[in-house]
Amino acid sequence: MPDWTERLAYQKKQKKIYEAAILKKKEASKFRRIKKEQEKFWTPEEKDAVDYKLGRSQYAYYQDPSTPPNIFDRRQTLLLKMQDWHVQEKYLNSFQKHN
Repeated sequence: MPDWTERLAYQKKQKKIYEAAILKKKEASKFRRIKKEQEKFWTPEEKDAVDYKLGRSQYAYYQDPSTPPNIFDRRQTLLLKMQDWHVQEKYLNSFQKHN
């Protein structure tokens, strides 16, 4: 199945930031009891990466199976969307036009 470089690069960048945020949360849990409080210490980029990974906030729309494939899809959501033959055909046609 074809994929595009920009989506892969975006996913890789978000994964790296997400892992840093989770590590920060684990480190902070050694010193704080309330885990929800720890999230307020995340940078905006870390909050965005967590939202991307969990499919919430603005990413809820983009990662929804009824939305056409886009750069904000994670690999899992893209594969889920490609299960639908109609979506797959439209995607492949647009991919061919792009290349």
